Amino acid sequence: LKHAVVTTEYLIDRERHIDIVIELGQRFIPIEVKIYAGEQESQCYDYYTFARSKDKHAKVVYLTLSGYFPSKYSKESGGECVPDEDIVCISFKDDIKRWCEKCKQISNLQMQSILSQYIDTIECSTDSTDKERLTMIAKDLSTSAEKLKAGKSIADSVKTAQIMVMRV
Repeated sequence: LKHAVVTTEYLIDRERHIDIVIELGQRFIPIEVKIYAGEQESQCYDYYTFARSKDKHAKVVYLTLSGYFPSKYSKESGGECVPDEDIVCISFKDDIKRWCEKCKQISNLQMQSILSQYIDTIECSTDSTDKERLTMIAKDLSTSAEKLKAGKSIADSVKTAQIMVMRV
């Protein structure tokens, strides 16, 4: 690992920057970090294509608060698509938090303090109302009139149930 090169905002063309890239020998690991940010058209596809030109075994690491999978909007371009097995989804909530906790066990006191603060930040960010989950549900509901109608029925039922609970 002494020879690993880590680059942030790795430029692949004039419009695209991969959030984090780890290069180690022939390995090229692109990491896309999504925290309350929307997906860009063909983003994962572009990163994957570029990474594969550098490393024929490259996969895209997709890091989000809760570990969700990128949408077709990001994975596809012109009928081509990144194979699901070539996208590795990881989360701050589980993977990064667990890694930080392990790092704390072997760190000095000052670093333990910093890691504790980072873990607290992860917990606050992932335990609040899960904006990513709500966004994913909204995207799914917007794919058809039938789904939207079903979602509205559920929302209306929840309102009715709240009124019934308040009356008891």
